[in-house]
Amino acid sequence: MCITPKLYISSLPSLHELARFHHVTHVQHWINVSGIDINQIYPMPALSVYSISQFNFADVFTDGKKLVDFSELKHIPIEVYENVSELIHRLALLAAVKTLITQFENQVPTGIFCHRGLARSPLVAAAAINYVHNESLFQSIARVQKLHPPAYFTDVSISALLWCKEQLQDPTSIE
Repeated sequence: MCITPKLYISSLPSLHELARFHHVTHVQHWINVSGIDINQIYPMPALSVYSISQFNFADVFTDGKKLVDFSELKHIPIEVYENVSELIHRLALLAAVKTLITQFENQVPTGIFCHRGLARSPLVAAAAINYVHNESLFQSIARVQKLHPPAYFTDVSISALLWCKEQLQDPTSIE
């Protein structure tokens, strides 16, 4: 399954960008992980052509150590993410990832955004891509960085990727 042309990673889109995504790339669904209710920003007519899923989880990822070498990803413990996040936020992250997986499976052109488009939305995209393609984290991160060059990953986001991978492989392991 080719998912790259159907996924768009963004910061909080303007009304102009929303229209462009709809008319040019045919985005039908938005996943909002910005922590801001998009319905409170834009009038309903501007959003009526989309289905929108919104998930609220804290951006603990930008506080981590920014990584440029992804050769030792498996050596970052899952506990790094668990220690800086709350269960309710981890579950919201996982729900966002599962929603994106469903969009991939249904081949629905989807946009995902967080406030700045740097950490949360790329993380959700990488976790969903990793699950769908059953590939290494390095490969999934490379796909995301190719799709959205401003994306970056920290030790905390890698730990969250590993946490998501574990949860998706064994859904009964949720705390």
